[in-house]
Amino acid sequence: MDYEKIFRAYDIRGIYPNEINENFAYELGKALATFFSGKKRRVVIGNDVRLSSESLKNSLINGLIENGYNVFDLGIVPTPIVAFATKLLKAKFGVTVSASHNPKEWNGFIINDSNCLTVGLNFGLEKIKEIMQNKNFINSKRKGKVEKFNIEGEYINFLKSKFNFESNLKIIIDAGNGSASELLPKILKIYNKGNNIELFCRFDGNFPNRDPEPKKENLSKLIEKVLIEKADVGFAYDGDADRVVIIDDRGDVLLSHQILSLLLQSYGDKIKNKKVIIDVLSSIAAIEEIKKYKAKPLITKVGRSYIQNEMFKNKAFLGAEISYHFYFKEVFYLDDSIFLTLKILEFLTKTNKKISELIRDVPTYFYESKRIEIKEEMKFKFIEILKDEFKEYSIEELDGIKVWLDNESWIAIRASNTEPKISITYESKKEKRFEELKQISEKLIEKIKKL
Repeated sequence: MDYEKIFRAYDIRGIYPNEINENFAYELGKALATFFSGKKRRVVIGNDVRLSSESLKNSLINGLIENGYNVFDLGIVPTPIVAFATKLLKAKFGVTVSASHNPKEWNGFIINDSNCLTVGLNFGLEKIKEIMQNKNFINSKRKGKVEKFNIEGEYINFLKSKFNFESNLKIIIDAGNGSASELLPKILKIYNKGNNIELFCRFDGNFPNRDPEPKKENLSKLIEKVLIEKADVGFAYDGDADRVVIIDDRGDVLLSHQILSLLLQSYGDKIKNKKVIIDVLSSIAAIEEIKKYKAKPLITKVGRSYIQNEMFKNKAFLGAEISYHFYFKEVFYLDDSIFLTLKILEFLTKTNKKISELIRDVPTYFYESKRIEIKEEMKFKFIEILKDEFKEYSIEELDGIKVWLDNESWIAIRASNTEPKISITYESKKEKRFEELKQISEKLIEKIKKL
């Protein structure tokens, strides 16, 4: 078992059954029971729709109950709801069996602690890995038990405590056959009395209609439906429903910083002087929008565990990643895509405006991001090699390297936390400078291909 490969920055992920299988899940259960040892032995478990998820979950549960843990099994639920249930049920931790947006052959485990924060590397995951590698498991004389638990009612009641509006909009939802497929339509019927049109809202671990990762190239059916139906908005969710991509009334895919701007606008005066966490790949426009609404931007590494922990430490109000994860202090710092959906619908209802109007003045600069395949063992070494090449420029090393050619132009090169890939991202306010960055990126890609 290649632990270095499957234990990633903020979760555990690999191809089933070659890299992750039932025996691994069973031993992970034992390792988690060892890491989270103590008097309170209560854990929440959920899973996504992947074909291997149920079997992996059962093996994980066996490892936990054999070591004295009582398990609440939520069944198929979005990843943020597992963390929500951890808080509600006063559990010691939670685990979602999911590989999030990865292709269907993958699976994995996303772990959260009692504060709903992701247990990633540098936040405890490295210790769990060490326990598994050394087979240093505790043995409990007391056996735990498993209980099926339906969290749906409690979650809906929580949303009702946060939202009190009734919209009359035409919306299209594309659940991608993932974890949001059944719960989301039920919730939307409570709040939107207009027309809720569903695409791919049926559980299917084969993901027959599109890839679990919602991106422009696989959202053609949603975009077409928005335009044909003259809908107010379209929403597309990833495999475990912790991300959402928004299509506006013109059929355009909103950029991450445009969604962030909508959120900032929706909070009005409440956002003033509040801290907003964004990642190192965020557009210059994101920083400008945060400042425009009198909030305070803070920059951190890419990834759920880094964003959440920075939010928790700084008591930040909002968090946003370029990858369409949005985090809310109101929901225990979770990237809850259903909460985000309701927040946008509430704002559209309040303003009685189209999204295209609301984002009209949000700047968009020349921005491009590429992900290049690289040998897993080379991806971090490649970043180190580049530091010398760019030494004459201003370099930030918070996450990979971010090179500033001037105060309006940058290129960032970082190793993916979840795949054997290098991401190259660059942005400039000036088209000419952007073309220079593009040439630099092409030279870097050629170097990667020769490795």
